[in-house]
Amino acid sequence: MKNKNIFYDYKNINKYRTVNYCPNCGGKLAPRDDDFQKCDNCGYVNYVNPQTATAILITDGEKYLLGKRNSENVKNGYWALPGGFIEFKEDFLTAAKREVKEETNLDIKIDKIINVSHNFLNKNLHSLVIVLHATVINGEAKAGDDISQVKWFNYGEDMPEMAFDADIHIINYYYQKNPKGIKIDET
Repeated sequence: MKNKNIFYDYKNINKYRTVNYCPNCGGKLAPRDDDFQKCDNCGYVNYVNPQTATAILITDGEKYLLGKRNSENVKNGYWALPGGFIEFKEDFLTAAKREVKEETNLDIKIDKIINVSHNFLNKNLHSLVIVLHATVINGEAKAGDDISQVKWFNYGEDMPEMAFDADIHIINYYYQKNPKGIKIDET
């Protein structure tokens, strides 16, 4: 199995979210065909960049943890790896631990980066995701923020209905290839 890093839920990547007004001066911004919008009034540039996020593959031997999404925004009712967006003042490790705690009630030890993927989910959401591997160090798995259910699944059995192709790929890639990844030393 070859590692994959770019996933498309939609193909028209030239259509993307634009803003109407300049956050700097309040002037009107015209939609552009480029990867940015420029204010004709003050020159401010609004770049259209992917949002950064983390996804965490938490394993226990041949078992991996998924959460059933309870989100009005993207893929409600489908299963996914725990994870979410990196806040402005967070590093990616802090964001990963926070998201896992919020969604699953678990404390984790992150041991490596196993992939970085770019997801084109819809015209309003392109994400660059740092995919981490972790194990549980404390807590009992229970659903929390944006998750209606959390459950351990056995690798090799049928997966539930998954929200993201990237998550399916990561789970299979991890168990089939056991990637060395980039080690994380949190000491």
